[in-house]
Amino acid sequence: MGDLILKMFQLIKMKKLSLLLAFNLLLISTFQVNAQKDNRTVSTRLADVLAQLPAKNEADLKTAMKEMEGLGEAGLIQMHQQMVPGGKADNSKLEYAIMGYTTYVSAKGREALKRSAESAWCQSVTMVKDKIQVSFLLSMLEIIGTDQAVGCVTPFLNDDALSLKATATLASIGTAKAGEALTSALSSSSAPKYAVLQALGDMRFAGGLKAIAGFVSSSDIKTKEAALYALAEIADPSSAEILLNETRTAGALYGNKDATAMYASYISNLNTNGQSKLAGDLATAFYNTSATSNVFAKTAALGSVAKLEKRQAIKLLVNAGTDEDIEYRNEALKLATLFLNNETA
Repeated sequence: MGDLILKMFQLIKMKKLSLLLAFNLLLISTFQVNAQKDNRTVSTRLADVLAQLPAKNEADLKTAMKEMEGLGEAGLIQMHQQMVPGGKADNSKLEYAIMGYTTYVSAKGREALKRSAESAWCQSVTMVKDKIQVSFLLSMLEIIGTDQAVGCVTPFLNDDALSLKATATLASIGTAKAGEALTSALSSSSAPKYAVLQALGDMRFAGGLKAIAGFVSSSDIKTKEAALYALAEIADPSSAEILLNETRTAGALYGNKDATAMYASYISNLNTNGQSKLAGDLATAFYNTSATSNVFAKTAALGSVAKLEKRQAIKLLVNAGTDEDIEYRNEALKLATLFLNNETA
């Protein structure tokens, strides 16, 4: 019996040794494969990636993007450094690779790769002097930029050739930090004020409200209109009187068509922001006070009420459809068609 137990013990021991040996061989094999893959220099990897681009099909593109994943942050920076400045060489393959990879990492589930690429483009944009290359990198940061990129983008607000691009990039990033950078730029940068105001409006950055309101009185028409646009888009209740007053021409409400259109947009955005009661009250007042105004104002007011006060909408649209003013009547019929289509959709 003892001999049998001893033989069983030896058999088990031999099996364990065999398994351990097999495991070690697997590790060695894996290490050798990885070592073989890692044996290429970054320059060689870059050349291999570029040789695959432009990709012939989706499978080839995916292979190239996977290859770029392995470059790491330093490799991505090195890739951009291969671009020749001043349009003295064809950078199209490099641009294709960088743009393709930026789009690739912007997809959901690739956050770590996205942050790495963002960091690489941020570092690269501070290294290059060529305006075309800087603009290209800012475009990449428009796609994947976060708060991490605000610091490397903001200095270009003071570059006459790049301030518009930097403004658009910060607007695309769209965070509070980006909004604060743009708000500060209104008083501290050479970036065109109208562009910064437009960007703040596109972002609907409420933190810049006070600074924006200060430009409503600007003597520059583009700046003034951009400020009104921003206030209308942000749609804070405190801006109602400012926007209404700006519709005046020679003291009469709604004489300024552009400002009137922004006021109508403001009312709609108020409702979107959850201020439905105030939006409804303003729409009704807009309708009542525009009764003797121009057709544009009357139509804009009717449209505001139709959107927000649906109980009144049908009656008001029917009445407008029989108005003596043929232009207003036609506009009312267009609104009625839109209203009915939306209700039955």
